[in-house]
Amino acid sequence: MEGIGPAIQQLEDAAAGATNFARAKRGRIRVGSSCNLSSDFIPELLHRLHQESPLVRIDVRGLSVAEQIRTLHAAEIDVGLATLPINDPSLIVRRIFSEPLVLMVQSESDFAQRTSIRLRELAKERFIICPRYRRAGFHEVIIELAGKAGFRPRIASEVDAPSTAVGLVERGLGVALVPQSESLTASERVRCIPVSNPAVFIDSHALKVRFKWYLIHRLSRAFSG
Repeated sequence: MEGIGPAIQQLEDAAAGATNFARAKRGRIRVGSSCNLSSDFIPELLHRLHQESPLVRIDVRGLSVAEQIRTLHAAEIDVGLATLPINDPSLIVRRIFSEPLVLMVQSESDFAQRTSIRLRELAKERFIICPRYRRAGFHEVIIELAGKAGFRPRIASEVDAPSTAVGLVERGLGVALVPQSESLTASERVRCIPVSNPAVFIDSHALKVRFKWYLIHRLSRAFSG
Protein backbone atom coordinates (compact mmCIF):
# COMPACT_ATOMS: atom_id res chain seq x y z
CA MET A 1 0.00 0.00 0.00
CA GLU A 2 1.39 3.38 -1.03
CA GLY A 3 2.82 5.35 1.86
CA ILE A 4 2.60 2.60 4.44
CA GLY A 5 6.35 2.06 4.66
CA PRO A 6 7.29 5.53 5.97
CA ALA A 7 4.36 5.55 8.38
CA ILE A 8 5.32 2.14 9.74
CA GLN A 9 8.90 3.31 10.18
CA GLN A 10 7.71 6.24 12.25
CA LEU A 11 5.46 4.08 14.39
CA GLU A 12 8.43 1.77 14.90
CA ASP A 13 10.24 4.80 16.29
CA ALA A 14 7.31 5.39 18.62
CA ALA A 15 7.42 1.78 19.73
CA ALA A 16 11.13 2.15 20.42
CA GLY A 17 10.35 5.00 22.79
CA ALA A 18 7.75 2.93 24.62
CA THR A 19 9.52 -0.40 24.84
CA ASN A 20 13.18 0.59 24.74
CA PHE A 21 13.73 -2.17 22.19
CA ALA A 22 16.26 0.03 20.38
CA ARG A 23 18.66 -1.03 23.13
CA ALA A 24 17.19 -4.08 24.83
CA LYS A 25 15.26 -5.58 21.89
CA ARG A 26 12.52 -6.55 24.30
CA GLY A 27 9.51 -4.98 25.95
CA ARG A 28 5.86 -4.28 25.25
CA ILE A 29 3.76 -1.67 23.50
CA ARG A 30 -0.03 -1.51 23.83
CA VAL A 31 -1.93 -0.09 20.86
CA GLY A 32 -5.59 0.87 20.63
CA SER A 33 -7.07 0.97 17.13
CA SER A 34 -10.49 2.02 15.89
CA CYS A 35 -9.63 3.19 12.40
CA ASN A 36 -8.88 1.76 8.96
CA LEU A 37 -5.31 1.00 9.98
CA SER A 38 -6.47 -2.09 11.82
CA SER A 39 -7.26 -3.96 8.60
CA ASP A 40 -3.91 -3.59 6.83
CA PHE A 41 -1.54 -1.27 8.64
CA ILE A 42 -1.52 -3.05 11.99
CA PRO A 43 -0.68 -6.54 10.64
CA GLU A 44 2.16 -5.08 8.55
CA LEU A 45 3.42 -3.10 11.54
CA LEU A 46 3.44 -6.17 13.77
CA HIS A 47 5.21 -8.19 11.08
CA ARG A 48 7.97 -5.61 10.72
CA LEU A 49 8.41 -5.14 14.44
CA HIS A 50 8.58 -8.89 14.98
CA GLN A 51 11.29 -9.21 12.33
CA GLU A 52 13.28 -6.37 13.87
CA SER A 53 12.70 -7.25 17.53
CA PRO A 54 11.11 -10.67 18.04
CA LEU A 55 11.12 -10.26 21.83
CA VAL A 56 8.96 -7.13 21.72
CA ARG A 57 5.34 -7.90 22.50
CA ILE A 58 2.71 -5.85 20.65
CA ASP A 59 -0.81 -5.88 22.08
CA VAL A 60 -3.60 -4.44 19.88
CA ARG A 61 -7.07 -3.68 21.20
CA GLY A 62 -10.05 -2.71 19.09
CA LEU A 63 -11.37 0.44 20.77
CA SER A 64 -13.71 3.27 19.89
CA VAL A 65 -12.24 6.79 19.96
CA ALA A 66 -13.87 7.44 23.34
CA GLU A 67 -12.44 4.19 24.68
CA GLN A 68 -8.99 5.08 23.37
CA ILE A 69 -9.07 8.45 25.13
CA ARG A 70 -10.17 6.82 28.39
CA THR A 71 -7.55 4.06 28.24
CA LEU A 72 -4.78 6.47 27.27
CA HIS A 73 -5.48 8.56 30.36
CA ALA A 74 -5.69 5.41 32.47
CA ALA A 75 -2.32 4.24 31.08
CA GLU A 76 -3.94 1.04 29.81
CA ILE A 77 -2.61 1.63 26.28
CA ASP A 78 0.52 3.45 25.08
CA VAL A 79 -0.69 4.85 21.79
CA GLY A 80 -4.01 5.10 19.95
CA LEU A 81 -4.82 5.07 16.24
CA ALA A 82 -7.95 6.89 15.13
CA THR A 83 -9.65 9.21 12.66
CA LEU A 84 -10.33 12.84 13.60
CA PRO A 85 -11.96 14.76 15.16
CA ILE A 86 -10.34 14.21 18.55
CA ASN A 87 -11.48 16.86 21.01
CA ASP A 88 -9.12 16.45 23.94
CA PRO A 89 -6.46 19.14 24.47
CA SER A 90 -4.48 16.87 26.78
CA LEU A 91 -3.61 14.59 23.84
CA ILE A 92 -1.00 15.01 21.16
CA VAL A 93 -2.44 14.08 17.76
CA ARG A 94 -0.21 13.41 14.74
CA ARG A 95 -1.21 12.28 11.26
CA ILE A 96 0.67 9.15 10.27
CA PHE A 97 -1.20 7.69 7.33
CA SER A 98 -3.55 8.70 4.51
CA GLU A 99 -5.45 6.51 2.04
CA PRO A 100 -8.18 6.98 -0.60
CA LEU A 101 -11.88 6.61 0.09
CA VAL A 102 -13.68 4.11 -2.15
CA LEU A 103 -17.30 3.16 -2.73
CA MET A 104 -18.31 -0.48 -2.22
CA VAL A 105 -21.30 -1.58 -4.31
CA GLN A 106 -22.88 -4.90 -5.22
CA SER A 107 -21.41 -6.38 -8.40
CA GLU A 108 -24.85 -6.11 -10.07
CA SER A 109 -25.22 -2.42 -9.23
CA ASP A 110 -25.59 0.17 -11.99
CA PHE A 111 -22.34 1.65 -10.65
CA ALA A 112 -20.38 -1.62 -10.78
CA GLN A 113 -18.64 -0.97 -14.11
CA ARG A 114 -17.64 2.57 -13.29
CA THR A 115 -13.97 3.45 -12.92
CA SER A 116 -14.71 6.39 -10.61
CA ILE A 117 -17.67 8.12 -9.01
CA ARG A 118 -18.56 11.52 -7.61
CA LEU A 119 -20.12 11.77 -4.19
CA ARG A 120 -23.06 13.83 -5.47
CA GLU A 121 -24.11 10.85 -7.60
CA LEU A 122 -24.91 8.93 -4.41
CA ALA A 123 -27.65 11.21 -3.12
CA LYS A 124 -30.40 8.62 -3.71
CA GLU A 125 -28.45 5.61 -2.44
CA ARG A 126 -28.98 3.82 0.87
CA PHE A 127 -25.82 3.83 2.99
CA ILE A 128 -24.28 1.25 5.26
CA ILE A 129 -22.20 3.17 7.76
CA CYS A 130 -20.24 2.62 10.94
CA PRO A 131 -21.97 3.85 14.12
CA ARG A 132 -20.81 7.06 15.72
CA TYR A 133 -20.18 5.39 19.09
CA ARG A 134 -17.69 2.96 17.51
CA ARG A 135 -15.79 5.14 15.01
CA ALA A 136 -16.96 8.67 15.68
CA GLY A 137 -14.37 10.40 13.52
CA PHE A 138 -14.98 8.28 10.43
CA HIS A 139 -18.77 8.48 10.86
CA GLU A 140 -18.59 12.27 10.98
CA VAL A 141 -16.27 12.39 7.97
CA ILE A 142 -18.86 10.52 5.86
CA ILE A 143 -21.73 12.77 7.01
CA GLU A 144 -19.66 15.90 6.36
CA LEU A 145 -18.53 14.76 2.90
CA ALA A 146 -22.10 14.01 1.89
CA GLY A 147 -23.19 17.41 3.17
CA LYS A 148 -20.55 19.14 1.06
CA ALA A 149 -21.84 17.16 -1.94
CA GLY A 150 -25.32 18.53 -1.28
CA PHE A 151 -27.17 15.71 0.47
CA ARG A 152 -27.63 13.90 3.77
CA PRO A 153 -27.01 10.14 3.57
CA ARG A 154 -30.03 7.85 3.75
CA ILE A 155 -28.75 5.33 6.30
CA ALA A 156 -29.96 1.78 5.69
CA SER A 157 -27.88 0.18 8.47
CA GLU A 158 -25.24 1.02 11.03
CA VAL A 159 -22.80 -1.85 11.58
CA ASP A 160 -19.67 -2.26 13.70
CA ALA A 161 -17.63 -4.75 11.71
CA PRO A 162 -16.27 -4.07 8.19
CA SER A 163 -16.99 -7.70 7.30
CA THR A 164 -20.66 -7.17 8.12
CA ALA A 165 -20.75 -4.08 5.90
CA VAL A 166 -19.29 -6.14 3.05
CA GLY A 167 -21.95 -8.81 3.56
CA LEU A 168 -24.77 -6.26 3.41
CA VAL A 169 -23.34 -4.69 0.25
CA GLU A 170 -23.06 -8.16 -1.33
CA ARG A 171 -26.80 -8.63 -0.82
CA GLY A 172 -27.69 -5.28 -2.33
CA LEU A 173 -28.85 -3.75 0.94
CA GLY A 174 -26.88 -0.55 0.45
CA VAL A 175 -23.57 1.02 -0.52
CA ALA A 176 -20.64 1.81 1.76
CA LEU A 177 -17.88 4.40 1.70
CA VAL A 178 -14.76 2.85 3.19
CA PRO A 179 -10.99 3.41 3.30
CA GLN A 180 -9.23 1.57 0.51
CA SER A 181 -7.59 -0.90 2.89
CA GLU A 182 -10.99 -2.13 4.09
CA SER A 183 -12.01 -2.86 0.51
CA LEU A 184 -9.27 -5.50 0.34
CA THR A 185 -11.58 -7.86 2.24
CA ALA A 186 -14.35 -7.54 -0.36
CA SER A 187 -15.49 -10.59 -2.31
CA GLU A 188 -16.09 -11.01 -6.04
CA ARG A 189 -19.71 -10.01 -5.41
CA VAL A 190 -18.57 -6.50 -4.49
CA ARG A 191 -17.02 -3.80 -6.64
CA CYS A 192 -14.87 -1.02 -5.17
CA ILE A 193 -14.90 2.28 -7.04
CA PRO A 194 -12.56 5.21 -6.32
CA VAL A 195 -14.20 8.47 -5.31
CA SER A 196 -13.03 11.27 -7.60
CA ASN A 197 -13.57 14.86 -8.67
CA PRO A 198 -12.21 15.49 -6.14
CA ALA A 199 -10.52 12.41 -4.78
CA VAL A 200 -11.13 11.97 -1.07
CA PHE A 201 -8.50 10.77 1.39
CA ILE A 202 -8.97 9.51 4.92
CA ASP A 203 -6.28 10.47 7.43
CA SER A 204 -5.41 8.31 10.40
CA HIS A 205 -3.69 9.73 13.44
CA ALA A 206 -1.64 8.59 16.40
CA LEU A 207 -2.80 9.77 19.83
CA LYS A 208 -0.78 10.08 23.02
CA VAL A 209 -1.13 11.86 26.32
CA ARG A 210 0.82 15.09 26.16
CA PHE A 211 3.27 14.46 28.99
CA LYS A 212 4.46 11.31 27.16
CA TRP A 213 5.06 13.08 23.88
CA TYR A 214 8.27 11.15 23.21
CA LEU A 215 6.25 8.15 22.07
CA ILE A 216 4.96 9.79 18.91
CA HIS A 217 6.91 13.02 18.40
CA ARG A 218 8.56 11.67 15.23
CA LEU A 219 5.40 10.29 13.62
CA SER A 220 4.61 13.47 11.70
CA ARG A 221 8.00 13.39 9.94
CA ALA A 222 6.70 10.67 7.63
CA PHE A 223 4.85 13.29 5.61
CA SER A 224 6.99 16.37 6.21
CA GLY A 225 9.13 17.96 3.58
